[in-house]
Amino acid sequence: MAPQGKRALAQKNEQEDGHSALIKEIIIDELPFSVVDQDGFKEYMEARYYRGFQIPSHETIARDCVQVFMEEKAKLKSLIKKTDQRVCLTLNIWTSKQSVKYLCISAHFIDNNWELHKKIIGFSPLTSNDGEEIGRAVEKCLLDWEISGVLTISTGSASSYDAAIDYLRTRLVNKVLDGKFLHLKCIIDFINDLVKDGLNLYPKSVARVREAVRYVRGSPARVELLKKCSRERTGKFGDFAKEKFMKTTSFLFLDSPTIPNSTYCMLMAANMFQEAFDLFEQKDPMYKRHMEKTCGVLKYNDWGKVSKVENFLKVFYTSTDDISEMFLTSNKFLVEMGGIDFHLDNWGRSANKENLSMMALDMKAKFYYYWGDVEKSNMLIYVANILDPRQKLGYIEFYFENIFKHDYTDEGEKMWKHKMRMVLTSLYDVFDDYKGKIGGPQGNADAQSRIFMEKYLAEEQGDCTSRLMKGKPLLGRKVKGLTELDKYLNEESLQNADGLDLLKWWKNFSGQFPILSKIAKDVLALPGWVELLKKCSRERTGKFGDFAKEKFMKTTSFLFLDSPAIPTSTYCMLMAANIFQEAFDLFEQKDPMYKRHMEKTCGVLKYNDWGKVSKVENFLKVFYTSTDDISEMFLTSNKFLVEMGGIDFHLHNWGRCANKEKLSMMALDMKAKFYYYWGDVEKSNMLIYVANILDPRQKLGYIEFYFENIFKHDYTDEGEKNVET
Repeated sequence: MAPQGKRALAQKNEQEDGHSALIKEIIIDELPFSVVDQDGFKEYMEARYYRGFQIPSHETIARDCVQVFMEEKAKLKSLIKKTDQRVCLTLNIWTSKQSVKYLCISAHFIDNNWELHKKIIGFSPLTSNDGEEIGRAVEKCLLDWEISGVLTISTGSASSYDAAIDYLRTRLVNKVLDGKFLHLKCIIDFINDLVKDGLNLYPKSVARVREAVRYVRGSPARVELLKKCSRERTGKFGDFAKEKFMKTTSFLFLDSPTIPNSTYCMLMAANMFQEAFDLFEQKDPMYKRHMEKTCGVLKYNDWGKVSKVENFLKVFYTSTDDISEMFLTSNKFLVEMGGIDFHLDNWGRSANKENLSMMALDMKAKFYYYWGDVEKSNMLIYVANILDPRQKLGYIEFYFENIFKHDYTDEGEKMWKHKMRMVLTSLYDVFDDYKGKIGGPQGNADAQSRIFMEKYLAEEQGDCTSRLMKGKPLLGRKVKGLTELDKYLNEESLQNADGLDLLKWWKNFSGQFPILSKIAKDVLALPGWVELLKKCSRERTGKFGDFAKEKFMKTTSFLFLDSPAIPTSTYCMLMAANIFQEAFDLFEQKDPMYKRHMEKTCGVLKYNDWGKVSKVENFLKVFYTSTDDISEMFLTSNKFLVEMGGIDFHLHNWGRCANKEKLSMMALDMKAKFYYYWGDVEKSNMLIYVANILDPRQKLGYIEFYFENIFKHDYTDEGEKNVET
């Protein structure tokens, strides 16, 4: 081919590739179609490709974006049809800035490869909040996507959703138990509703923190001043984790009125900088005036109240964050809600926290009204928990026994057993419904058997679960005529399987449990929330339970590696690694190559290694902070002596620690070295002392204090006190 022909072909290919890349960029970055008409964009495209590159018009771009959408929709529709599964829907009404209401419909399902998907399949305008209109919009969306099987529809708590579900219940086909469990209320909406009650305990104190945060966030100069105040109060970079947190975008988090749980983040972040706010008040006169005009100045007792609210709200925040994780399977929902129930129960019995105790009891009553009444609950939440082979009936029995341990029915039956009967009945009903529609080898009289359920309910409290935990089947190993469900429940629960991939487990055992695996594929996709919006550490700390740690993981200093040329950088490495000690332990279980690598190099990290590392980290901290302080860009020399004095006192104190023999001996050796280079005043550069004296806050005060403590028992040859010399 001639050179000109090759060049023309290359330009044609570049034109096509550039056009495709442009479409993708506009979709991903949500750019307006008109961006292609702007002169600056045209210059960029010509510089990026070649002069003469044909930039499409905004009409062409709009048409091509729609074409991409239709292609992707066709792929997704094909995937949903291939799975041949029921889907779980979520409905969420969103209002635009122009006050136009839109209904967002998301589909949650597990495909044939046992991978969980969450996709937005509908986004249509609404003229009102009428339930029937919402129902018709969902019906139209399902017809468009050719979806016939719906397991559940998750919604918020608005009454219009109830009307929409009633409408859909009469229209949908292929329902489970005629749509008995079709409606699933959003768990996160419920938790946020509880959090609103928690925020009413000390509303004035919470409002003052919110206003203080809003004021500081009002200008970059105020934010920097607060950071400066924090460093002064904590020895500047003494608190490494706090320093890294100040570099994140969530430093001074401001809560959202529409997300009550976000208030926990705000209180937690502000509480970390309580002392900084106190100093900020002294340095910014406008701050105090502003607070006095709005909701009052933050006082010491406000911080105490805020700390109580923060501690109380933490479990709600972690549960919300766990449930809203993108690919969380529904087997964990009951555990999260049970944790909240136990939390309210414990705080309700705290006699030393009267206000919180009363509030917790009120919230407990509200919790029971919406969640604790098993008869009104969506039983699929319990079914999902049972379908976790690590739990089976274990957690539900534990939960019911603790919540209803002193309660009896009117007929004299233990309440916990009565609740278990309801759950097991629903489980067997669901199994029979699937079995009747799927068919198979179990379509005989024995398939209607509920032998395990009857035997379980006849056992005394705890006997059944304890036997199964010990690997002793409740029905024996040779009982015939058992259904899949009986066999599954009769086998012992999986032990020591914290890192189990639940979907992979069901994929592997789908041959042994064909009907149950079909149920699992539907039920484990249940969404606990209505909006489609570093794993080991999150598993060990309750996922996002440690908010500061989570934010630290998002910084560039996560897992800092020291530099041989900068000895104090080792402190940063040890501190960062020590924060994630438990994560490293779990990492060792999940990555077999890690252990082999460590064994070949320097040995596997053990528990006593972390203890030794903690000692070294604590010992090195003062050296790191002093180095960081002195190397600050605009630090004046009056502070040098204070920093060196701090190191001297540090070595002196550690040298007297009899319970830390090795560190004590090392500190004494370092003390001798320190004195050789620094402690001999005659050999020092006296300008360091002069600079300290020229600080009007110090004058001779600090030098006298320093010398008196260092040379208090020493005299010169002439009998004069060394401090006077």
